[in-house]
Amino acid sequence: MNAKAMEIDGRRTDTHARILDVASRQFREHGYSATSLKDIAAELGVTKAALYYHFDSKTAILRALMEPIFSAIEVILVGDVDCSTVQGRRDYLVSLIETFDAAGPVVASVAIDPRATADIMETISTSTLIERIAAHLVKGLVREGRVGREVAVLRVAGALNAIQGMIDAWVHESRGATSMDQGTRNLMIAVAAAALEAEVSA
Repeated sequence: MNAKAMEIDGRRTDTHARILDVASRQFREHGYSATSLKDIAAELGVTKAALYYHFDSKTAILRALMEPIFSAIEVILVGDVDCSTVQGRRDYLVSLIETFDAAGPVVASVAIDPRATADIMETISTSTLIERIAAHLVKGLVREGRVGREVAVLRVAGALNAIQGMIDAWVHESRGATSMDQGTRNLMIAVAAAALEAEVSA
């Protein structure tokens, strides 16, 4: 890449970052649904058409804001965590929950808005992230040898649904907080781990 092309690419990257910064703040202050591309463009001092050069929709901006979370989860998915042990599964859950918590400012800026939540869940569902997370846990439980696949699937579904439900509840009850306190994280880990390791007598 020549010097001129690198300079153009640098400006594009800088503008891209500015758009995400402004959008995240406006989503947080005014709500995702109430914020328009026109509002974002006006604060940036550019035309709506110029904004379209970088993002063709508000959903595209939201997905770009969530991308670091997805990338961090990808790192966990290809990591060397052994989910065939109780401690390994707990470490896996801790990594996932800490990843969401680290993304607190982004999550807090949009997750309380039903339209944003729907767009996020659509993005997650098309990425197969949840299925891959679940598959890793199911495989570990089955490999441990104490339960069959059906029970493992039910345990994992319970654990992941517990995490999602508790994150939703935290976002709505925290009133704009962008990071969980340690007690909240510990509770989330404990509930999810309990679902994974549940033993039920016949």
